[in-house]
Amino acid sequence: MVDSKTLAQRIGVDHRATQKTQSTLGYKLTTLNINGVVCIKTARAYMYDKFFVRMLPIEDEYTRTIFEVYAAMKLKTKYNSFMEH
Repeated sequence: MVDSKTLAQRIGVDHRATQKTQSTLGYKLTTLNINGVVCIKTARAYMYDKFFVRMLPIEDEYTRTIFEVYAAMKLKTKYNSFMEH
């Protein structure tokens, strides 16, 4: 498994990874019956085509962590899960 220390690294790992243990979002997409998404590689292609990322710099790591969870809940992002896997 690849460790990531920053949000940008986590996003990069998740979007480029081809293994379930590295790409939790990619794996989740394979379980949602999305047309054409049948494996991590097709999930990765789907993410590149359909998703976009915006970065908001927050220096304090505790505030940043709380904000990440808050934003996901407020925006009701259906693909986010904060459960351990």
